[in-house]
Amino acid sequence: MTMDRTSVGWRGYIPALTTTFRADGSLDLDGWAELVEWVVGEGVHGIVVAGSSGEWFTLEAHERKELFALAKEQVAGRVPVLGCCNALRPGAQGVLKAALNLRGLPGVSREARAAACF
Repeated sequence: MTMDRTSVGWRGYIPALTTTFRADGSLDLDGWAELVEWVVGEGVHGIVVAGSSGEWFTLEAHERKELFALAKEQVAGRVPVLGCCNALRPGAQGVLKAALNLRGLPGVSREARAAACF
């Protein structure tokens, strides 16, 4: 499915979630699942994973993929999950976009010149 800003019914409040970490710097996936559940329960219309407030620049690609997968599982189709493929290098962005496509996430964005890649 080809997506662009007119093919999806974006509406409402879609926050970029802050990534949860443990004291040792590793991902707190239990905390992440709780955060995702809480914001969805509070009535958001979608969530953004690893976006501008999700510490994308400090996360390894495999960590971002874990966050994408867990968010999709936790949301269970209740709201759209947008996984961001922000990257400093185009090649890294392509790897993340491919990971999102494999997970069937409905949208991605990137920081470069505020352009969206769908």
